[in-house]
Amino acid sequence: EILRCLVGSEMCIRDRGYLNDKEKTKEKFVVLDRTGERLYCTGDMGRYWNDGNIEFLGRLDNQVKINGYRVELGEIETFMNWIHGVKISQVVNIKDNKLVGFYVSNYEINETYFQNYLRDYLPKYMIPQNFIALLEMPTTKNGKIDKKELKRKAIEFQKTFESNNRAMTKEEKEFSCLLYTSPSPRDISGSR
Repeated sequence: EILRCLVGSEMCIRDRGYLNDKEKTKEKFVVLDRTGERLYCTGDMGRYWNDGNIEFLGRLDNQVKINGYRVELGEIETFMNWIHGVKISQVVNIKDNKLVGFYVSNYEINETYFQNYLRDYLPKYMIPQNFIALLEMPTTKNGKIDKKELKRKAIEFQKTFESNNRAMTKEEKEFSCLLYTSPSPRDISGSR
């Protein structure tokens, strides 16, 4: 029985196994107790729609845990890619379970627009806190998206954001007050 729903799950393919290689078949395939059929589990997440289409949602190994929930980053990326103008997107998880969304587009898309759009499809804990526009996704030597580099960029962005938005220290406040209360050179010289 095929489960047809909007919930993503691992995609498995029914097959007889590897030709003339029983050991590899035993290692890579699972057997359904109920029917005895062999399934190859791809490691890909997908969703089977009622019209017969299968939507690819990302890889299983791209899951993270946010506030006790298992989150498939590929699912977030799928919805980001639905936004007009987004060519490609990637989501990374950085310290304290903060999600950062990267995207490539011909123009910059307002962060609030991303959040409002995604709110229609995803629970709050799955919506990235920040969205960063890139001219192109960094790639590895193999041509795959370099997720380590994206994570590094996300952490760098977060540090810059936090340092620009942190509360001023007592000394900084006193210094800024001195700057605002000091008379201008014009006032000192008496000229108008």
